[in-house]
Formats: sequence, C-alpha cells, structure tokens
Amino acid sequence: MTNSIRRELTAMSRRKPSAPLAWAYKEGLIESAVFDWGCGKGMDSRWLKEEGLEVISYDPFYNNAITPDCVCFEEVRTILLIYVLNIIEDRKERESLLYDIKNLSQEDTTVIIAVPRAKQIESRAKKSTWKSYSDGFVTKRDTFQKGYTLGEFADDCMKIGKLRQVKKLSGSLVGVVSIGGR
Repeated sequence: MTNSIRRELTAMSRRKPSAPLAWAYKEGLIESAVFDWGCGKGMDSRWLKEEGLEVISYDPFYNNAITPDCVCFEEVRTILLIYVLNIIEDRKERESLLYDIKNLSQEDTTVIIAVPRAKQIESRAKKSTWKSYSDGFVTKRDTFQKGYTLGEFADDCMKIGKLRQVKKLSGSLVGVVSIGGR
C-alpha cells in the first residue's frame, strides 16, 4: 500500500445495509455462513446477523481480530467483497486479493462483488478535482477510488470463478460469481 493513500477513510458509517448487499439478499443470493471481506465499519455484517445469518467480518483497519488466513473457508458459503477492489490503488494487490479469494474458497461458494462504475467515479473526480493516479484517482482526503467499466469488472470477476450475473445498481456494478460447480 502506498503510504499517502488512506484506505481506512473510505469506510462509511451506515444506518442500513449497502445497496449491493440489500439487492443480493433480496434476490436470495446470500447463504450462511458469510465472510464479509473488507467489512469497513460493519453495517452489512451487523444487518446480516440481525437477519439470522452466521457472519465472519474482516477489515484490516476496523475489524482485524480474525484474518482471512485464520478462517476455515470450508464452512463459508458466501463471500462479500463490497466496495473493496475500488479502494486498492495497486493493480497487483487487487489481483492478489482475487487470487486469495479463489484459492481459499470452496467449490460451492458464491462471491458478491460491488464496485463503482467508471462514469460515476470520473464524474466525481472532475467535480472534486481529484488527481489521476495509477488507474484511478486520489481524492482530496488522500483515499483512492477506481471506477470500473462493465468489461473490466467482468474480467476481474472471472479471475475468481464463473460470472453468473452482473447487476447495474445506481452508480455501481454488482457481480455474482460462483466458485466451482455452482
């Protein structure tokens, strides 16, 4: 991670679940047990727990008591990667994260991935005079934001497994990826 990038500042305080999580839950795409990878301040995890699902939460800044290498992924049926890829400024690190998810997951795991669309980020960057950096932008708060085109997002999703569905949801793309035979 670049020293000047402040990833921890991207975590949002929410009062309700994120739109991608709410959509995936409503569609019946989330099964217990869930691993919320990059959970931020944890609202999605708390909401799923209130719905009766078993959830393991991990965030390197806000919830790192249990790290991915300490989790038995044989029990995990759903991995959430919601607004995580877009805050990682290093392309190789993003690919490494996708590789880790693929290798830790079991054959019957569903991965829900959400990222902002490229047009959304480019519009915000122009209005806020964000600085171009790597394949995204550095914000005034020294966070990194990358937007995705549909093709780019599909390519990243397929590094994990079979892309079952992509949903355009407001300014975001939500991918549903199956590991193995699903």
